[in-house]
Amino acid sequence: MKHLGCSNEAYEDDALWLFPRIYHDAVYTLNEARPGMGRSIIKPWDERLNTTKILESDADAQLIVYIPFTGTVKLKSIVLRALPDTSSPQTCHIFMNRDDIDFDTVESLTPIQTLNLVAPENAGQATPNLLDHTETHVTSHTVASIPYSRHI
Repeated sequence: MKHLGCSNEAYEDDALWLFPRIYHDAVYTLNEARPGMGRSIIKPWDERLNTTKILESDADAQLIVYIPFTGTVKLKSIVLRALPDTSSPQTCHIFMNRDDIDFDTVESLTPIQTLNLVAPENAGQATPNLLDHTETHVTSHTVASIPYSRHI
């Protein structure tokens, strides 16, 4: 059991290390249902299970979230948590060091990585294949939703 505690502490230390290095005032989201929703879901590790702040798309299933950092960082993992409904993201494209991505340009760009996300009941921590790269900002683009049915 102690080993599990150490493991959790390591994740917490890493998360606490990254959160203050996000330039929160410059985070923006394209196609969010209400202004500020995208910025509000970037949370410190100890708030990761809080479901009161969510991000919903406005016109369709696509969202673009731009997350700048205050300096160069090495991204080791991404935690994407979704509510158990039909609007959960299915695919997330990760772009690095691009601040010019919008819905007109995103289709012509090649992401550094594409994450195929799972239904919320199977969710976990995604480890992107970015360990050989350093970032000054990351942009994610979700393109579809996962069909979900509740098991009662």
